[in-house]
Amino acid sequence: MFVVLLVMCVAGACNSEQLNMQTNSSAEGKTADNTTISSSSNDPRENRGNQRKEEGAGDWTVPKKLTALDPKKKHVALSFDDGPHHLVTPRVLDILAKYNAHATFFVLGNRAGDYPELIRRMIQEGHEVGNHSWSHPRFSDLSQQEIKTQIGKTDQEIAKTVNYDVSLVRPPYGEINDRVQSAVDGPIVNWSVDTCDWKSRNPQSILEEVQRQVEDGAIILMHDIYPSTADGLDKVLDWLGEQGYQVVTVGDLLEFSTEANSSKAGEVFFSSKKAAS
Repeated sequence: MFVVLLVMCVAGACNSEQLNMQTNSSAEGKTADNTTISSSSNDPRENRGNQRKEEGAGDWTVPKKLTALDPKKKHVALSFDDGPHHLVTPRVLDILAKYNAHATFFVLGNRAGDYPELIRRMIQEGHEVGNHSWSHPRFSDLSQQEIKTQIGKTDQEIAKTVNYDVSLVRPPYGEINDRVQSAVDGPIVNWSVDTCDWKSRNPQSILEEVQRQVEDGAIILMHDIYPSTADGLDKVLDWLGEQGYQVVTVGDLLEFSTEANSSKAGEVFFSSKKAAS
């Protein structure tokens, strides 16, 4: 029996919105990416050809070191989808550094090559890079080979920029079925807390969603393509710190290294406490 698993916001309002994300201009992914990015001026992607010729992967090998989880604290993984964005992602990275927090960036392959310097910065500063497909299609509409191509092209694009093994995959829209699980060689990561930043575009609403849904071991979904997400990140990290949370990458939370873990191939994680086989 063909089963599609959708990981939704706990709030009913977000549930109905996410079911229609492909037609909503404020949704995550290709639609959101097109409308958000195209509205920005002075886009440095225009010069990416010359930049890529001068800057190959070269010596940009940064080994991933698992962050020791503080046993005295609760733990939460912060994740960002759909980037990198040339204006928002640097702001997000600056704020994470301010709080000594680490996150996982599930990047789109067709954007990763546009901003190699941001991919390098993520890894250099102790963050994790995950695979969010090449162009954000619905995997449930694709064949197994097409899914593999979406994932493989993204891995290859990242490899052009930095010597880094991507092990975690997040399917667009969080959609998972038997074909997706068979096509993915490593762990599949969705989320247990949807901030609905794609919908509200409101820093206070983002904070309130985190406050309402978060628990020990949660994986939080955000997007580093919306200025309002960066605007609200300070308050989110400040509040999580006050509540005794250590903010780590997904890999650290689940105790995965960046090297592909075939023993976890196709296994789905929503948090450190919830998995579906």
